[in-house]
Amino acid sequence: MRIKITLFFLSLVPVIYAQDTPKKDVEVITFGNNNPTANEEYKSIILKVSPTAFIFGNFPMEIEKELNDFLSVQAGVGLTFKSLSNFIEGLNGEFDEADYCNSTRWADDYCDNPYDFTIREGKLGFTSSISARLYWDEDGFEGWYISPLLRYSTKKYSVQKIDETQSGEIRLENEFDKETIKNIDLVVQSGLQRIGSVLTWEFFTGVGVRIRNASIQDLGWDENFVIRNGISTFKSEFLRIEFGFRVGFRA
Repeated sequence: MRIKITLFFLSLVPVIYAQDTPKKDVEVITFGNNNPTANEEYKSIILKVSPTAFIFGNFPMEIEKELNDFLSVQAGVGLTFKSLSNFIEGLNGEFDEADYCNSTRWADDYCDNPYDFTIREGKLGFTSSISARLYWDEDGFEGWYISPLLRYSTKKYSVQKIDETQSGEIRLENEFDKETIKNIDLVVQSGLQRIGSVLTWEFFTGVGVRIRNASIQDLGWDENFVIRNGISTFKSEFLRIEFGFRVGFRA
């Protein structure tokens, strides 16, 4: 748009110099808010969902607002839940198996299996995100983009406690510990978005870091060799790679 405006004014130069005398009546052409259609293209928004996010245990609803020819902002909120498979839970990095085997809380740590969903149940959590999008083609919503993104999410689980009165490793069916895993993702995404008259689609990849703060069940034997229940907090940071697909509705 900036190039078009510049060329327009340059095209006026020979016309101005070709005039022998100035005219008294001058028509003023303005650009911006006084032009009823000038900002119309920037009033659009896109409402989005990601089918691939559902597979990974997330269901965010996102909205993108165009700011100018090359810049937009996107924000989202939604729910988290157990992924469709234990393998995907591992890809997500929700569990660090070392946390369940290397606790220093007890005389002898109990090495639990975080992917044993016969004793563990996924609960609903929360996710929110915000990002800025820079479009290379300066064509509003459409084309290739790069996007720094900040995301906060929680994953929640309920896991059966150990019966401390028994010598064996017996689980209590009606008593539970609550596990909460809080994640902060700092990611740079890159993708391609295409828009139609109503529907939009895009695919994206991203790389960044996940900052993880997990409060999880921590079982072990005390100095008297009695098995005990407990909750411990573990912090970690690791590389995060993500990819996905979004579909949207242009409002």
